[in-house]
Amino acid sequence: MTGASGFIGAQVCLSLLASGYRVRALVRHDLDTQDHCNLQEFVGDLLDPDSLFEACAEIDIVIHLAGLAHADSIKRDELIKVNVHGTELLLAAAINQSIKRFVLLSSSLAATPDEGAQKITSYGESKRGAEELVLSAHNSGSIDAVILRPVNVYGPEMHGNIATLVRLVSGRFVPPFPKLDTRISLIGVRDLSEVIKLSIDSERASGNTYFVTDGQQYLINDIEKEIYRAVGREMPDWKPPHLLLYGIIATVELLKKTLAFLGIRPTMLRGLSMRTYHNMVNDNVFDNQRVVEDLGFKPSSSFYDSLPEIVDAIKRINGK
Repeated sequence: MTGASGFIGAQVCLSLLASGYRVRALVRHDLDTQDHCNLQEFVGDLLDPDSLFEACAEIDIVIHLAGLAHADSIKRDELIKVNVHGTELLLAAAINQSIKRFVLLSSSLAATPDEGAQKITSYGESKRGAEELVLSAHNSGSIDAVILRPVNVYGPEMHGNIATLVRLVSGRFVPPFPKLDTRISLIGVRDLSEVIKLSIDSERASGNTYFVTDGQQYLINDIEKEIYRAVGREMPDWKPPHLLLYGIIATVELLKKTLAFLGIRPTMLRGLSMRTYHNMVNDNVFDNQRVVEDLGFKPSSSFYDSLPEIVDAIKRINGK
């Protein structure tokens, strides 16, 4: 598997090992984990064809999790190079080594507006490009493949807008949100790991693309309220106008660009951008029915169940 050192990959690796799988992890440097008799670390690079060919030798399944994450500071060319070309090289190595199945972890951001998504971003384009390569190889009979499109993933050590909101609420650096009817889909990292395991052996999954959610729809205001509760703060009674929220985020984005020019990138503001505002005022909801029916997936957690653990992890990180 690739991406074993990341937030999602580390959990997937642990889950596979706990289920008795032997795992070869393609890493750029040794993992900071305890030794496991069924874990083999293989130092290589997603853009190095020779190392990929060696990494794919004498294995049955490739689980491709590695790639550049969704971030405003990453240029489109870099996203294409790593997320598309890197997938192309890994796919070629897997085909040459007669791999039985290729599981690609894509993103709901790869969906088009016709599939219920918002306007596709550069990151979404790069994940879509990777999907097209994998599906083409599957349809030509070169390799058996499954594509998974998770929504925003929650869990300890998570990144993104929700983790940023937890940090800001904890530090009393953010006013309350305006009244929002926005709904979003989420998926827990442990549940996503379970879907990846299920996709390894499922015959029904062959050639399919699945959205992966925990089956719930979350209101942004409800998430805000539960975060206040989890960090031990009282939720303010007043609701500001939408224009104030827009103005705050626009100001923060300008501040971040100014600080970045000076070489300063404050962790507290990571993830805040005008895209954040757009996501807050537009629904981002997907249906997980197909992955439930085809793979027998049964979500075991919700964001609210996981929130205390998420808050504790963020506090530990901030305390370092």
